[in-house]
Amino acid sequence: MGERSEAPYEEPEEVKREKSPEDHHWHSGSYTLGAISSFLSTFVTFPVYKVVFRQQIHALSVPEAVNQLHHEGLRRFYRGIYPPLLAKTLQGTLLFGTHDNLLQALSPTGTSRLWQRWVAGFLSGAVEAVVLTPFERVQNVLQDGRKDARFPSTSSILREFNSYGLWERLAMGYYRGFFPVLLRNSLGSALYFSFKDPIRDGLTEQGLPCWLPALVSGSVNGTLTCLLLYPLSVLVANMQSQENNCPRAEESD
Repeated sequence: MGERSEAPYEEPEEVKREKSPEDHHWHSGSYTLGAISSFLSTFVTFPVYKVVFRQQIHALSVPEAVNQLHHEGLRRFYRGIYPPLLAKTLQGTLLFGTHDNLLQALSPTGTSRLWQRWVAGFLSGAVEAVVLTPFERVQNVLQDGRKDARFPSTSSILREFNSYGLWERLAMGYYRGFFPVLLRNSLGSALYFSFKDPIRDGLTEQGLPCWLPALVSGSVNGTLTCLLLYPLSVLVANMQSQENNCPRAEESD
């Protein structure tokens, strides 16, 4: 989960709302910042993510996973980056923008409470899961080296999914593993947004440099949330990388 950029010496959003309670306009800046930060962080961290994915799927150690990728060569090193690059950019756009606007609706005139931050985070995570599960599904199939022969490209996966009947196309194709994704994203977003700003504000009161509280709060809170929900991520990766034996649409007619 990417960290939201914050301008130096900028007042917290809650303070701004308290000063102008009549301002209920839809905030678009959070969508833009979320998109840019998520795009850059996904591109930079993709190699690390791919190593982690190979560990989850093949039960390899870090050196073994790195060695496996090394033998596959540089040409295939960034195989599968387009789905997560698109998905994570959209994720940052949806997650931060939706959360900020939901929080504004829940607490339009004052400082938000814990339950309001929790509800806004939970709902924004649910929206994220509904929109992005198909991207994660395609990404996990692409990054499993055992599927190279059957699914050499994104288009081959889409053709396979689109050949299923309508229900199988959703349940076993694009939305396979949806409920673990929904649980992971909703709880993760609720935890992250519930404590990120209070931690940042507490560190700010200690007289630290203006950029440090936001960096520490986002990094530490995001890392702890990911560690807590890591078993769900392993479950999702294994469920979504599985091949299907679904009846094709023309066979079911």
